[in-house]
Amino acid sequence: MNIANRPEVSGLLACLYSGVAVLIAAIAGIIVYLRFPTLQTGEILGLVVLATVEAIMISILTSIYRTKYILDDRELVLRASWFIGGSKNIPLKAIKSVERTLIPFGVRLFGASFYGGYYYLPSVGRTFMIITNFRDGVLIRAEHQNYVITPKNPENFIETIQKMQTQAQLAAEEGYCVQGESLERCPCHFFACGTMQMNLTSFLPLFLNWCFSLGGTKTTSPGLNFSSRSWLTTTPSPSRMKTSCSQL
Repeated sequence: MNIANRPEVSGLLACLYSGVAVLIAAIAGIIVYLRFPTLQTGEILGLVVLATVEAIMISILTSIYRTKYILDDRELVLRASWFIGGSKNIPLKAIKSVERTLIPFGVRLFGASFYGGYYYLPSVGRTFMIITNFRDGVLIRAEHQNYVITPKNPENFIETIQKMQTQAQLAAEEGYCVQGESLERCPCHFFACGTMQMNLTSFLPLFLNWCFSLGGTKTTSPGLNFSSRSWLTTTPSPSRMKTSCSQL
């Protein structure tokens, strides 16, 4: 199960990048209007620089609206533009704490102002930030990195992460499959992720008896009758098998 959280975008932040983009376009338009067709080499280079910055501003503005946080049973994925460091995958087991926080001020190491990137925060340390507004701050402390993000409905977002962490921990302790695991990784994939992984020392004789003796047992279907076609679809009864890969 994947949960996608699309954060709200601050109008101030959107206006900031939109305003810069409009200003750059206006400057470039004025230069072309006044100097064309007698543009000098320096002016042409200046227009190239302005066009590059304009493209970056538009790309960042688009990326802000595409930002999202995807949570599943194994990890939290932060989808962000490569202008600020790209997307990040945080395993749930690596998350130490999740808490509300104010949007902090820090020293920018790499990234885009008022959107995110790598920052040094005096009270936290090196932190990767993805900011789309200035009120929904959430601080995630992980094993090798800290993160500040702004999910929509931050309290519910925090509660969901903590709930999934608890479920994953219980599943690991009990030897159950975690929802969303592929059959190859699931410890009970032999049963198509539908029954509990059983001790082979007790299951194997029962299984072989059912397959080769064609006789009924207390925990399987009745003996097979080759005169009926029903034996082709006869399957073990799951009534005595504990479910393990059901949704937690």
